[in-house]
Amino acid sequence: MVLWNDGMDAKSIAGLASRRTYPLYSSFKPTYNMSVNLLDRFGVEQTMTILESSFAQFQADRSVVSQAAKVRRQEQALAGYEESMTCHLGDYAEYADLKYRLNQLEKKSTRDRRFARRAVAADDLRLLQPGDILEVPHGKHAGHAVVIARPQEARDVQVGVVTEAAQLRRLRPEDFAGAVRPVSRAKMPKGFAPRSAQERRDMASRMFAALREHKPPRSISGAREADFDPARDTRREEIDRLRTAVESHPCHGCSHREEHARWFNRWVRLRRETDALRREIDSRTSTIAHRFQRITDLLTDYGYVEGGGEREELRLTPLAAPLRRIYGERDLLTSLALSDGVFDDLDPGGPGRGRDRRRA
Repeated sequence: MVLWNDGMDAKSIAGLASRRTYPLYSSFKPTYNMSVNLLDRFGVEQTMTILESSFAQFQADRSVVSQAAKVRRQEQALAGYEESMTCHLGDYAEYADLKYRLNQLEKKSTRDRRFARRAVAADDLRLLQPGDILEVPHGKHAGHAVVIARPQEARDVQVGVVTEAAQLRRLRPEDFAGAVRPVSRAKMPKGFAPRSAQERRDMASRMFAALREHKPPRSISGAREADFDPARDTRREEIDRLRTAVESHPCHGCSHREEHARWFNRWVRLRRETDALRREIDSRTSTIAHRFQRITDLLTDYGYVEGGGEREELRLTPLAAPLRRIYGERDLLTSLALSDGVFDDLDPGGPGRGRDRRRA
């Protein structure tokens, strides 16, 4: 599409157009000035129809055609999944929801107890002193170890020890199942060099001797007892209720329960993907109309538009009259400045005033 001008050479223009394709893209967006003029002339309903019929909206809608087709295909697949997971004993979707809620609660309860145990272990590690002998319950450092240095604070508290194998290691809260209590105490030699293999072996021997002699541990003040009684878990009542509901559900005794579960998991994954695709489509379609709605909401807040709550009843106020005649990127800002009297103290410009000022 070319605008005609006098002296235009139609053959030259045709030659340019035939050499390559120039895609046409619309940058159209409703402005505040345009919105009030459309409202004044056509009203809300017809204005929405005009905007939704614009070329810019056509481009936005066309860009999601393939996505809309994918949604339709996935909806058909979801219907097939629902049929495949149907259980003759009861509502399998209800049963699966109960199992999911139970699983999430149990995971959260286990995670909270683990964090609580680590917090107690970290507090206890901070109270240890060189010579304290510990019993590590699990992990690659399981067994007895003797503390050789005061605890250090990095990302988490850690304490240096010599293990039964005379190895130098660092213990952290996750190496313990909860409270950390010394089981005995060994005498620390002055000037102990942990890098020396011989001194580490000597330290391990002192640890074994203290354990054989049943030397009592050092008493630790400030240590707190860990309380991990499952019965005191605040979620326990809900977990027990959900477990009972799962076990008493008709689908729990179905011989094809695992097969139903596989189809249900496929349905859940595809449902999430389809819903996400729908949200993306909604965000890209009707964009012009949505922008117009946001503009009218803002104009209502500023008093340019009034109505009875429904957009079909919106009408312009006298305050909108200047905005209808202001054309520019900052039309609303200019109108607000005029209504607030920002420009009242300015003198009107006249011919030659700028030239006289430059001469001065």
